[in-house]
Amino acid sequence: MTYRDLMRLANGYAESKVLLVANELGVFTAIGAGGRRPDSLAQSCGVTREGMKLLLQALAGVGLVRLKGGRYWNTMLGRKFLDGRSGTSVTNLLWLLNH
Repeated sequence: MTYRDLMRLANGYAESKVLLVANELGVFTAIGAGGRRPDSLAQSCGVTREGMKLLLQALAGVGLVRLKGGRYWNTMLGRKFLDGRSGTSVTNLLWLLNH
């Protein structure tokens, strides 16, 4: 195992928790097919604006959303598997993994 492998292992929980918390809050479904601003998402998901901004930055950091023009957008992966309205959504499985 290399140092890089060790750090990936150490950060694995944090990265999965970012995904699981965002799923729990319905962030990907709230974003949907259009882009949304952090303050609008915070209101939709019932959290503080500051908390949502931090969560969105973390989601962008792991490649699950992208920031463009001050709005956050789902990636193709997010639209297909993380938006609760998608026919291929795995949101229920992620909820189960988080609980």
